[in-house]
Amino acid sequence: MNLYLFVRNGTRGDFQAAIGLAATAAALGREAHLYLTYEALFAWCRTNIDDLPVQHTDPSVQELVENAVERGTVSELSQLWDSAREAGTVRIYACSTSAQVLRLEPEELTKVDAVMGHATFMKMADSGHLMMI
Repeated sequence: MNLYLFVRNGTRGDFQAAIGLAATAAALGREAHLYLTYEALFAWCRTNIDDLPVQHTDPSVQELVENAVERGTVSELSQLWDSAREAGTVRIYACSTSAQVLRLEPEELTKVDAVMGHATFMKMADSGHLMMI
Protein backbone atom coordinates (compact mmCIF):
# COMPACT_ATOMS: atom_id res chain seq x y z
CA MET A 1 0.00 0.00 0.00
CA ASN A 2 1.08 3.54 -0.68
CA LEU A 3 2.07 5.93 2.09
CA TYR A 4 0.43 9.33 2.61
CA LEU A 5 1.96 11.69 5.17
CA PHE A 6 0.31 14.84 6.47
CA VAL A 7 3.12 17.08 7.77
CA ARG A 8 2.24 20.22 9.72
CA ASN A 9 5.29 21.20 11.80
CA GLY A 10 8.40 22.54 10.14
CA THR A 11 10.93 21.07 12.53
CA ARG A 12 14.01 19.12 11.58
CA GLY A 13 12.73 16.12 13.52
CA ASP A 14 9.39 16.07 11.73
CA PHE A 15 11.04 16.37 8.33
CA GLN A 16 13.58 13.69 9.29
CA ALA A 17 10.72 11.34 10.17
CA ALA A 18 8.60 12.17 7.11
CA ILE A 19 11.41 11.99 4.59
CA GLY A 20 12.86 8.88 6.23
CA LEU A 21 9.48 7.11 6.03
CA ALA A 22 9.06 8.25 2.41
CA ALA A 23 12.53 6.94 1.50
CA THR A 24 11.79 3.59 3.16
CA ALA A 25 8.43 3.30 1.38
CA ALA A 26 10.08 4.07 -1.97
CA ALA A 27 12.82 1.52 -1.33
CA LEU A 28 10.09 -1.07 -0.68
CA GLY A 29 8.47 -0.24 -4.02
CA ARG A 30 5.64 1.83 -2.58
CA GLU A 31 4.65 5.35 -3.51
CA ALA A 32 5.05 8.04 -0.85
CA HIS A 33 3.13 11.32 -0.84
CA LEU A 34 3.85 14.18 1.58
CA TYR A 35 1.23 16.88 2.13
CA LEU A 36 2.65 20.02 3.75
CA THR A 37 0.66 22.60 5.66
CA TYR A 38 1.55 25.80 7.51
CA GLU A 39 4.93 25.56 9.31
CA ALA A 40 6.08 22.58 7.24
CA LEU A 41 5.15 24.28 3.98
CA PHE A 42 6.77 27.54 5.08
CA ALA A 43 10.01 25.75 6.01
CA TRP A 44 10.05 23.74 2.77
CA CYS A 45 9.43 26.73 0.50
CA ARG A 46 11.27 29.54 2.28
CA THR A 47 14.25 27.98 4.03
CA ASN A 48 17.06 25.56 3.39
CA ILE A 49 15.79 22.44 5.15
CA ASP A 50 19.36 21.48 6.06
CA ASP A 51 19.51 24.61 8.21
CA LEU A 52 16.44 23.77 10.29
CA PRO A 53 17.36 23.72 13.97
CA VAL A 54 17.21 20.61 16.10
CA GLN A 55 14.30 21.08 18.52
CA HIS A 56 13.54 18.57 21.25
CA THR A 57 11.82 19.16 24.57
CA ASP A 58 14.15 16.80 26.46
CA PRO A 59 17.57 18.50 26.90
CA SER A 60 19.37 15.14 26.84
CA VAL A 61 17.79 14.19 23.52
CA GLN A 62 18.45 17.70 22.20
CA GLU A 63 22.18 17.40 22.95
CA LEU A 64 22.47 13.88 21.51
CA VAL A 65 20.73 14.80 18.27
CA GLU A 66 22.70 18.06 17.89
CA ASN A 67 25.92 16.08 18.28
CA ALA A 68 24.77 13.50 15.74
CA VAL A 69 23.98 16.25 13.23
CA GLU A 70 27.35 17.93 13.80
CA ARG A 71 29.21 14.61 13.37
CA GLY A 72 27.26 13.78 10.23
CA THR A 73 25.77 10.64 11.80
CA VAL A 74 22.36 11.92 10.71
CA SER A 75 22.04 12.59 6.98
CA GLU A 76 21.36 16.08 5.74
CA LEU A 77 17.66 16.38 4.96
CA SER A 78 18.31 17.39 1.35
CA GLN A 79 20.46 14.28 0.81
CA LEU A 80 17.78 12.07 2.34
CA TRP A 81 15.15 13.73 0.13
CA ASP A 82 17.24 13.20 -3.01
CA SER A 83 17.74 9.54 -2.07
CA ALA A 84 14.01 9.12 -1.52
CA ARG A 85 13.21 10.62 -4.93
CA GLU A 86 15.80 8.43 -6.63
CA ALA A 87 14.47 5.29 -4.93
CA GLY A 88 10.97 5.55 -6.34
CA THR A 89 7.78 7.56 -6.57
CA VAL A 90 7.94 10.21 -3.87
CA ARG A 91 5.87 13.36 -4.28
CA ILE A 92 5.35 16.46 -2.18
CA TYR A 93 2.27 18.67 -2.16
CA ALA A 94 1.32 22.06 -0.75
CA CYS A 95 -1.96 22.71 1.02
CA SER A 96 -3.71 25.37 -1.07
CA THR A 97 -5.14 27.19 1.96
CA SER A 98 -1.77 27.22 3.73
CA ALA A 99 -0.09 28.56 0.58
CA GLN A 100 -2.61 31.43 0.45
CA VAL A 101 -2.38 32.24 4.16
CA LEU A 102 1.44 32.21 4.02
CA ARG A 103 1.36 34.35 0.86
CA LEU A 104 3.69 32.02 -0.98
CA GLU A 105 4.63 33.22 -4.43
CA PRO A 106 4.32 30.95 -7.48
CA GLU A 107 8.11 30.68 -7.78
CA GLU A 108 8.32 29.48 -4.16
CA LEU A 109 5.76 26.77 -4.91
CA THR A 110 8.01 25.30 -7.61
CA LYS A 111 9.57 23.28 -4.77
CA VAL A 112 6.41 21.14 -4.58
CA ASP A 113 4.91 18.81 -7.16
CA ALA A 114 1.39 20.24 -6.88
CA VAL A 115 -0.86 22.49 -4.80
CA MET A 116 -4.14 20.97 -3.62
CA GLY A 117 -6.79 21.10 -0.95
CA HIS A 118 -7.39 18.67 1.89
CA ALA A 119 -10.22 16.87 0.11
CA THR A 120 -8.07 16.10 -2.92
CA PHE A 121 -5.26 14.73 -0.78
CA MET A 122 -7.69 12.69 1.33
CA LYS A 123 -9.19 11.19 -1.83
CA MET A 124 -5.69 10.23 -3.01
CA ALA A 125 -5.00 8.66 0.39
CA ASP A 126 -7.92 6.25 -0.07
CA SER A 127 -5.42 3.98 -1.83
CA GLY A 128 -3.02 3.65 1.09
CA HIS A 129 -2.06 4.42 4.65
CA LEU A 130 -2.47 7.97 5.95
CA MET A 131 -0.24 9.17 8.80
CA MET A 132 0.08 12.53 10.49
CA ILE A 133 3.50 13.83 11.47
